[in-house]
Amino acid sequence: MGSVLYGVNEVVITQAIDFVIDEPNLMPNGYYFVSHTVDQKPVFFAGFERSYDQISIQITIHRRSEYFIYLINWPGTCLMMLT
Repeated sequence: MGSVLYGVNEVVITQAIDFVIDEPNLMPNGYYFVSHTVDQKPVFFAGFERSYDQISIQITIHRRSEYFIYLINWPGTCLMMLT
């Protein structure tokens, strides 16, 4: 992502909704959404008389353990073999 300076008086940021990012169709298989943080701080740029808000968004995504996935699927596999 890049950054752009806008000459606006007000910017409103609302909280990101976790479950939108965690939709199964949006996340690659084997990964899951953990959390997000939104950090806002004033920054100064050379040549500008006023400060601007720098907004950083950090998204944490973890990879699912293959062992854990196999452990979950094991009872289902046994039932399929018995039927």
